[in-house]
Amino acid sequence: MGDRCYWEAEVRKRDSSRFQEIIYGTVLDKERTEFEEVEMNYAAWDGCTSAAEEGLVFKVSHGAGGNYGAGAFCALGGKLYTVERTEDGRICVPVNSRGNIDPKRMEEVKKYIAAVKKVNRILQKEAKE
Repeated sequence: MGDRCYWEAEVRKRDSSRFQEIIYGTVLDKERTEFEEVEMNYAAWDGCTSAAEEGLVFKVSHGAGGNYGAGAFCALGGKLYTVERTEDGRICVPVNSRGNIDPKRMEEVKKYIAAVKKVNRILQKEAKE
């Protein structure tokens, strides 16, 4: 069965068929660019990692599973950017026992924010065409 969570994805139109092949094992609808699953196994992490490595452009948000918290990730330029999120969608940065933010984790958040802004622009531009 696996560890399941709520999952939403939006993918660039020209990448949609390949994204569906990777995530679902088949093309559900070649025109479809938005996906929602009530129970996605492990937030489709392995598939999304593979899709990012292939250069597909997309963004995902997911709820918490049994072994992981809520999060989001986006793919741009062959790289997957990730962040942890609260259940209501706010990005969070973990702190250590002294209350200090880990600079590496903060840098990852900044990179995600920059990448997801670019992904959103790509998806919005495509929606207007």
